[in-house]
Amino acid sequence: MLRYDMGEGELRNWVIGEDSFNVRYLAKYEAIMSLGNGYMGVRACTEESYPQETRNCFVAGTFNRSGVSEVTELPNIADVTELGIWLDGEGFHLEKGNIEEYP
Repeated sequence: MLRYDMGEGELRNWVIGEDSFNVRYLAKYEAIMSLGNGYMGVRACTEESYPQETRNCFVAGTFNRSGVSEVTELPNIADVTELGIWLDGEGFHLEKGNIEEYP
């Protein structure tokens, strides 16, 4: 579940975080926790991949369209955030096993 009250002191009501993992909310959390600096932006997805996720990394000022009648869109660039984690030959996945502590 998303929480908006995780900051303390001066950061009170300025820190957003998750207190549990639910694959149902991946798209919402990816959009809310995206990160950008005005030039490059990364959609905030988990390190391990899930079928429901949308991985994106964009560079401002670049556009993509295949025909003059199409709306221009920011093209995706290479995703450098995905990480494959393997334990005893099995891929790590937050939906498998027991989560003892999150985050």
